[in-house]
Amino acid sequence: MNITKENLNELSAIIKIELQKEDYEPAVNDTLKNLQKTYNMPGFRPGKVPSGLISKMFRSKAIIDEVDKLVSNSLFKYIEDNSIDIIGSPLSDTERQQEIDFDDTTVTNYDFYFKIALAPQLDINLDDITATKYEIEVEDDFIQKYIDDTCKHFGTIDNKESIDDINSYVVGDLSQLNEDNSVMDNGISSSDSTIAIDKIADKDIQDTFIGKKVGDTVIFNPITAFNNPTEVATMLNIKTNEAKELTSNFIYTIKKITYQKPAEVNEELFKKVYPQDEIHSLEEYKERIKKDAMMSFSAETDNLFSRDVNDTLMEKYKFDMDEEFVKQWLISTNEKSDKHLTAEELDKDFEKYAQAIRFQFISAAIEKKYNIAVTAKDVENHLHNLFMGYMPSTDAEAEERAKIFVDSFMKKDENKEQIRNIYEHLVDKEVQKAFNEHVKIETKVIKYQDFIELANKKA
Repeated sequence: MNITKENLNELSAIIKIELQKEDYEPAVNDTLKNLQKTYNMPGFRPGKVPSGLISKMFRSKAIIDEVDKLVSNSLFKYIEDNSIDIIGSPLSDTERQQEIDFDDTTVTNYDFYFKIALAPQLDINLDDITATKYEIEVEDDFIQKYIDDTCKHFGTIDNKESIDDINSYVVGDLSQLNEDNSVMDNGISSSDSTIAIDKIADKDIQDTFIGKKVGDTVIFNPITAFNNPTEVATMLNIKTNEAKELTSNFIYTIKKITYQKPAEVNEELFKKVYPQDEIHSLEEYKERIKKDAMMSFSAETDNLFSRDVNDTLMEKYKFDMDEEFVKQWLISTNEKSDKHLTAEELDKDFEKYAQAIRFQFISAAIEKKYNIAVTAKDVENHLHNLFMGYMPSTDAEAEERAKIFVDSFMKKDENKEQIRNIYEHLVDKEVQKAFNEHVKIETKVIKYQDFIELANKKA
């Protein structure tokens, strides 16, 4: 056997595999001998079919099977042994590859040609990258809203005779109306629907409810009132698509009015919100809320920071590739799946696929440069910690149950996809760590709403 590589250009190469008879003949003969021992044929006792007859019947197939296996194994071993980084997988070179007739006994040597797309040799240096990491300012309005929300959440419910303000809740029956505001026969109706007055988006309709008492009615259009088809669908017990088509008014008969009396801002509230902490004053409470908010915001700012770094890397280390080969490889790969990617679809979205390939190689280069490696043990430890986080105790019995769970989870074939996702998650965390340690970070304080608008623009 002889294997050679010829570079066509900087982006692609041809690998030629030359097989001689002595490369495959021993294995083919072994296959035929084993087949002779087991093959049943009318007129012959088992194992007594003449070898010449077996060879005539099965030799070409045995050669095909052995040559196919030999070529495939040798091709990938050559690529691995010579540290050839490629994009995708090798494809048969249809221009050079001649058709082989394995039934022709006069031909015993075979040549195979494969085209490969050469991957770039990337030397990623994160220390050359500069990116902004935003620090979201926790404003007083945000803290006060959180205090108001917790006061409402831990408040008490009192019955009322009338709707005095927007903090009231009403329970009543809804019936669909005709254009003349008469109740529609077989129209949509809903019993005991609850409406939070402060959730009514239309100010005029909201004002219509103020002052109403138990037994009173209000006529309004739900879609206009809430401007939210999903919420209206839930209220009327219909599908969202149906709610989107609604134009009718409804009559709402008030059966009950309640008021959520906010809890007082005191140590009792502090203990309910943060049972593990010792908080004794409003200022301490505000500081604790601010700390929580900053931790919550940090996940969002970290995500944007990583996206910005990745965008910079994609631009700085952008590389060319043999596009025609990559397209052929993508179509070939998808033919074996359920996606059935067409050439037209690929041409339309090729840049998206190309960016994904570039991102894959840049990520791999970062992992190699900064020695990022996630092992099966790391995945097991992650699963163990997740399991223990749900356990009420951390004693020896809980540890043993965690071990049994992890061992079982790792062995099941149906969990392979989840295990792969965990692996990728852990790699992402390590890459994020490398970003924080090596990228030149410029910190910028920003208001939350401004940050959201910025993140949406970059999405």
